[in-house]
Amino acid sequence: MNLAWAAFLVLPAPARAQVHVEPVSVSVPIHTGPAAASLAGAQALSGPTLSLGAQLVSSPLTRASVLPRAAAGSGRLRASPVASRDWDAFFDQSRVQSRLELAGLAAAYPDGSWKESLPRLFEPYVQLGGKVTPELLAGASHRAEDWTYIFRDHPLWKKPLEEYLDGLIARRKDSRRLDLDSVGAGYGSEAYSLAIVVDEALRRAGEEPAAWDVRIRAQDLSIASLLAADRGLYRPGERDKETFAELGLEKYFEPAEGGLLRLKRPMRDWIRPYFVDLNDPRQHSLLPALTDVLFGNYLLFHLRRDPATALAEKWLAGEWSDHGFLSMAQVVVAEVGRSARAKVDVPLNYLFSSNVGWAGLAFYGDNYRVPGGFKDAMRELFRRRGLVKKVQERGGSVDRELSRDAFHRFALDPKAVASMRRAAARAGLSPSLTTDDISVRADADSGKLYVNVGWLLEAPDGEERIAAFEKLVSKELERVPPTGRSPPAGPISGRLYGGGVLKVDETGSAPMLYWLTDRLVPISAAYRSDNAAKSEKKLEGDQQRNSRFDSNGMPKGVRGFY
Repeated sequence: MNLAWAAFLVLPAPARAQVHVEPVSVSVPIHTGPAAASLAGAQALSGPTLSLGAQLVSSPLTRASVLPRAAAGSGRLRASPVASRDWDAFFDQSRVQSRLELAGLAAAYPDGSWKESLPRLFEPYVQLGGKVTPELLAGASHRAEDWTYIFRDHPLWKKPLEEYLDGLIARRKDSRRLDLDSVGAGYGSEAYSLAIVVDEALRRAGEEPAAWDVRIRAQDLSIASLLAADRGLYRPGERDKETFAELGLEKYFEPAEGGLLRLKRPMRDWIRPYFVDLNDPRQHSLLPALTDVLFGNYLLFHLRRDPATALAEKWLAGEWSDHGFLSMAQVVVAEVGRSARAKVDVPLNYLFSSNVGWAGLAFYGDNYRVPGGFKDAMRELFRRRGLVKKVQERGGSVDRELSRDAFHRFALDPKAVASMRRAAARAGLSPSLTTDDISVRADADSGKLYVNVGWLLEAPDGEERIAAFEKLVSKELERVPPTGRSPPAGPISGRLYGGGVLKVDETGSAPMLYWLTDRLVPISAAYRSDNAAKSEKKLEGDQQRNSRFDSNGMPKGVRGFY
């Protein structure tokens, strides 16, 4: 995922939206569908636009109508009839062509023929009201990234996915419909992996793959990646030899132009690539509301922290399926809903915090620490004694307990919850729970009253604790003038140190604090390390290489400060 650029959206009016391109002067309205309707009230773009030539008739958000199709059974997206010359006027074709040459795709797209695919690849984005700009195309075409590879780390997910598909296919023999999503398509390699596993599963069940309606949506922001997936192209590398031999993958491909391989039919026809930039949360609605298999391998690591956390929370909540398969390499392999599998212990809190949005943390300083400066830190230092110290230690225990059991629920003191709500309402701030090492903090810039969750946990010292909390909050609010706003209605929430969203459930007889519901059934920790997917020869090479460095990553024998 390229973090050096951003895709801009023009939010659509409820009824129609347009694609904005300079300097073409043709404007054709298109239906925006449910995705755009969810953004009702925003203004559509006016001005010169590029004609897509045909009205869009479906949305990527529903199982019944995911992406436009051509003739029944063809499995391909319907191309909007856009003349190639319409794209010539607003971006530098030579830059895209050079990117295709670097990716080894140029021979498959001679004479700029790749331009004919662009309207189809951007169709869902445009339907949302997306603004296609020269910057967007140039940025998406210049991702400086090596190819990922087919069946990457397959020992972590292949067998449990096969077992899941065997059961799913048995239940779907009437509808013959399967929906899968490869979020972050990686030049099609992940979508091809899914297609091959599905093909094998159907044949195991005695089914003819071509007779099934299989849809593998492949989302990415790189045009080169999307173009590869659009034609089922793959460039085999040195590291593929062992995987191809081990899994017998040669029979699924045929030779293509320029030394490339092409995935065979019907698998190639199942794959439906389209553009989406997941660093823009508004584009998350382009992901499906329902799916059977969700592959988000190695994606969330590369996003900014807020969008990465939002996606991770949605996927871990399991609300995208009645019974689905989830693979988030680096975090977890899991099933949703009914499952005969026994839930295994997976350190989800640790894996979440050390991987989800890591690039945002490393390159942009994204974090979920409570805001504050030197004076705030000194105030906390002087407060940290007696009951306040106990409260902070209790708050820290929430992080530790959720590291052991991500589905644990904590009983809260209803009087303490009510006291927190009153304090936030008095100041016009939004209550926000934290496990950070603070007691309470009012922050006018964020509009939040941060409260250590330890104040709310059920404990024998209830009356004393609530009195101390109200006294401390009153002092804290003296520093922040009332905003005059009413805090937002709805459940109280907050953040774990690593970004997980804490929620308060007040629907029962007593309030409860939790992170994840028990809809998710973890099968394995997908990525404690990638050693599970390495050959013995590779592990030996790693060991020899690592033996030359000390614990700080410096060559052994180097002296000095580092």
